[in-house]
Amino acid sequence: MQIPEGDWLDLPAGAKVTAKSPRTLRETTYEGPGFARPCVDHDEEAWMIGGSFSAVSPGNESPGAEEWLITPFGVVRYTSATLFVRLDKKSIDVKVTGGNASILVPSFSRLKDSGDAGVALDAGTSDWIREDQGFSGTLAPLLADDKLPAAAIAACATAAANAKAIAIQLDAPDAAVGILGAAHTDARRLARGLCSVARVLVAKLPDDKPSAQGAATTSPTSKTKLQAAIDTAEKDWRTLP
Repeated sequence: MQIPEGDWLDLPAGAKVTAKSPRTLRETTYEGPGFARPCVDHDEEAWMIGGSFSAVSPGNESPGAEEWLITPFGVVRYTSATLFVRLDKKSIDVKVTGGNASILVPSFSRLKDSGDAGVALDAGTSDWIREDQGFSGTLAPLLADDKLPAAAIAACATAAANAKAIAIQLDAPDAAVGILGAAHTDARRLARGLCSVARVLVAKLPDDKPSAQGAATTSPTSKTKLQAAIDTAEKDWRTLP
């Protein structure tokens, strides 16, 4: 069965969907209750709101063939790992039982290590943290639900602008290509993660209500306007020298 392109899967309690990449042979499983978008744009990327996610590594992944799991509170990416992620409305639990994974902790979230008396590993820095086999932790937001979309879009826009600025610097005749090239790769990776989190948060919002004239509302906080802001930021971070 081919997963419908672009559609969210509504998974009731007890429902389970397993996707297998024909390219990497990696298997990912999505369980309800929750919503999932496996294989976003036919890429090694999945979006989830609620439910649980599990991955089993076949051990022969192609170099650089990362899988990205995008959630409302952060991102988990890995190349070769066995892991389990449980999502609810207030937090995300991550367990790495094989290999390693990197977790993006946005400025509005906090990652706590549940195996070390709940020590906060990162909060408010918008950066990736690598976790190895045996890690168990919880990623949770620092803001109220209604504040998260705006915070995520602001983080997305800032990171995207930084990636674009580095791309412009790389175009200079005397650019330090080695240093700036590595910085550009890191900046694009961060912007991609933050903008994807923003997309998932905006996807959770109700659709715009038609105005009295029949057109959708154009309020700055409307879903359409928020999506447009993310589109603009994505064009920035995708800018190449």
